[in-house]
Amino acid sequence: FCLHKTAITFQDFLQYIVKENPQKYIVMVLDNARIHHAKLLKPFLKMDSQRLSLIFHHLIHRI
Repeated sequence: FCLHKTAITFQDFLQYIVKENPQKYIVMVLDNARIHHAKLLKPFLKMDSQRLSLIFHHLIHRI
C-alpha cells in the first residue's frame, strides 16, 4: 500500500510538471527508487513520452 500511495504522489508531481510547462520537453534524472519504476506509472509515462523523459542513474545519492 505505501509504495502504491507514494507512486501516486510521484505521478501527481509529474503531471504537475508537465502541465506547468506545456511548451517544453522535460528531462528528469532520478535515482532508482522503487516508486520511480512502479507499474502504476507506465500508462502515464507512455502517454507523455513525447514530452517527458526519465533518466535513471545509480550514482545519485538520496539526501
